[in-house]
Amino acid sequence: MPMDVTIFFLVSGLSQVFWVIPVVKRWNNLWLYIGIIGTVILIIMWLVAVPGSGHQVDTNQFAIEVLQIIFIICCMLIIKDRAALKVNNDRV
Repeated sequence: MPMDVTIFFLVSGLSQVFWVIPVVKRWNNLWLYIGIIGTVILIIMWLVAVPGSGHQVDTNQFAIEVLQIIFIICCMLIIKDRAALKVNNDRV
């Protein structure tokens, strides 16, 4: 894989580690939506840049993409749970 592609995904991956802050501090849903959209964009870019260009996909890269999909699912579940809590609080 070209060095510029490797550096881009390394930097973007390291920046995603800090995305745990809005989740842990329970910032509003806007931050979760931004995280979901950003992660989806990175997955699409990775699909185009790595397997789409004929580069080998190793086990670590596959595991990282699976974890990103799990992150998206978890964010969606948090948003759904917050919506359910809000509806229940509004009814009380």
